[in-house]
Amino acid sequence: MICNRRGFTLFEVLISVVIFGIALVGILPLLATSINITSESSLKSEAQILGAEKIDELKSKTAEEIATLIGDDIVGGNTSYTNSDSVLAGGIVLNRNWLIQEGNFSGGNAPSYIMNVTVSYTLKGTTYTKTFSTVWGH
Repeated sequence: MICNRRGFTLFEVLISVVIFGIALVGILPLLATSINITSESSLKSEAQILGAEKIDELKSKTAEEIATLIGDDIVGGNTSYTNSDSVLAGGIVLNRNWLIQEGNFSGGNAPSYIMNVTVSYTLKGTTYTKTFSTVWGH
């Protein structure tokens, strides 16, 4: 009697499912690590963008606008202005603080300002901080 079988037996299918399950268990930790690294990189990029945007915004102000911000009533005084805001990105709050301080940082007669922007966030109990600085003056 000749028997032509086609397809797989239940035992063969069961063995292939077990092998696939073992391979999947080995790959899942790598996938979780990849997702965490991607999330951290995304937050670092967002912090970089937020800091650069604020520096650009502050640098685009005129001397009169900056003087109004810091309440500069004293010629040549060392006055400063601070402010902050928060942005939600990927379920994480990024805090952005900025400081404008008047002084003679550019060496000329006109007042110049140092502008510092700090972006910080906490991820898994660790606080990350990125600082941006520039001198503005004519």
